[in-house]
Amino acid sequence: MAEHTSTTRSAGGLLARAGLLGVALSMLMACIPPPPIPEDMQPGPPPPKQLRVEMKTFIHQVAFRQASDMVSEAEAARLDAFLLQHEAKYAGRTFVERPRAPADEALAVRRQDAVLQHLRRRDIQHAPMPVDRTAVTPTGRISVVLKRYVAIAPPCPDWSKFPGQDFLNQTASNFGCANITNFGLMVADPGDLVGGRQPGPTDGEAAALAIETYRAGEITEIEETDTSSSEVEFE
Repeated sequence: MAEHTSTTRSAGGLLARAGLLGVALSMLMACIPPPPIPEDMQPGPPPPKQLRVEMKTFIHQVAFRQASDMVSEAEAARLDAFLLQHEAKYAGRTFVERPRAPADEALAVRRQDAVLQHLRRRDIQHAPMPVDRTAVTPTGRISVVLKRYVAIAPPCPDWSKFPGQDFLNQTASNFGCANITNFGLMVADPGDLVGGRQPGPTDGEAAALAIETYRAGEITEIEETDTSSSEVEFE
């Protein structure tokens, strides 16, 4: 009986020591850093958020009553809504196209002129459609073809990368989303992002007068004011 008890105690002691050894080894392994990831296997940083600027074509057709060359109030309202929706004032050019082979060529020309006059009153740059037509205009209608640049924002928000765990200390996937999205919404003419505008004519005489005045010493002195204190009088 005593021998059995001694054997049981020895086995229990071995198990306890083995358990302690396992715990010690686990703690030791936790302190050892993981092996570095090879450079060819490391994920690269996410690409920067950028706007995409593309040239888009928008087409609107103005309908006319039979044998009429006047733009009706309803069609004028529809045309104005189209021009406003697509910000025609920032378009490079707005073209007006009549049917290719109308039954009455003279009537089609008068209808085209009526639409051109409507655009002229709205101060929209316009021109008759060139030979390489974009739209297919049916009989009884006049097509308004508007070509302009549009800014396309990247897919945002972008949480494809978990923000709270980045052992490579790289840029977050959502970084820059707010800025680039707001910029795309604020830019009036996305075409300015493709290329700058040509400067308009300047008044050379006024510019030269400013230089001559400066060289002659005829400069108007700036009036100095004291902003450290102010007095207010009450009646």
